[in-house]
Amino acid sequence: MELCAALEVGGVTPSLAMVRAAVAGPLPVHVLIRPRGGDFVYSEAEKALIAADIVDIVAAGAAGIVIGAGDRSALDLAVLRSWGDLARRGADARGVPSV
Repeated sequence: MELCAALEVGGVTPSLAMVRAAVAGPLPVHVLIRPRGGDFVYSEAEKALIAADIVDIVAAGAAGIVIGAGDRSALDLAVLRSWGDLARRGADARGVPSV
């Protein structure tokens, strides 16, 4: 299942407490990592916040993350790769096989 908060703005990152409650259930949980509604063009401060959320949410037991990032004209592949790598390292640390 995908877990997020604030659907009225397109979804944002849920609280860590909500993530912990959801991963305690029977379904694999993929968590949306998005600090605000609106576009997916993030400032450097927002990118750092997203990275910190990824670390915390993967450590809390999420089966995966749901992310997006762009620049003004296309996907921001460099930042998406770095966030994916960060999530994989966290999953590896928990002994979760990567797909």
